[in-house]
Amino acid sequence: MLDLIGRFYGERACLFKDKLIFKPPGAEGYRLHQDYIAWDSFPISFLTAIIAIDPCDYENGATEVFRGCHRRGYLSPKDGMYHPLPDDAVDSSMGVILSLDPGDVVVYSGFMPHRSSPNRSSQWRRMLYLSYNAVSDGGEQREHHYAEFAEWLKDRYAEHGKTMTYFR
Repeated sequence: MLDLIGRFYGERACLFKDKLIFKPPGAEGYRLHQDYIAWDSFPISFLTAIIAIDPCDYENGATEVFRGCHRRGYLSPKDGMYHPLPDDAVDSSMGVILSLDPGDVVVYSGFMPHRSSPNRSSQWRRMLYLSYNAVSDGGEQREHHYAEFAEWLKDRYAEHGKTMTYFR
């Protein structure tokens, strides 16, 4: 994957973060958003490769992306917070449901607006998300990112009175 992503960049790619998302039957979807976060340390070159572990389709809440909308850049306030986008931030006719078979890979920019619907099926939907940055855009940042993210999450939890948090 590093070699493949490096071809997109035209230089060496660095793994920035990784996550495995389990979406059980009945799980809600995700509102329209972009993955880029306006932190000083967040790489502009951020992109994500999603790898289907299970079949993904509209019924089980597959990701929907909006062709060409990543070219508009970051659509939220640059305040370092997570902001869902209003539905009218994109032309819904440009939406593409990423119907994937196990092993299929899709790569998209951190500026790509995307969302998913609820899992209306009786089956789990599992996806592996691998996010990268170009070596010239901060180099190896994974460890630093997760430390920064843990502090950011602690602050968000504390806003809701949850101060006994632990991250590893």
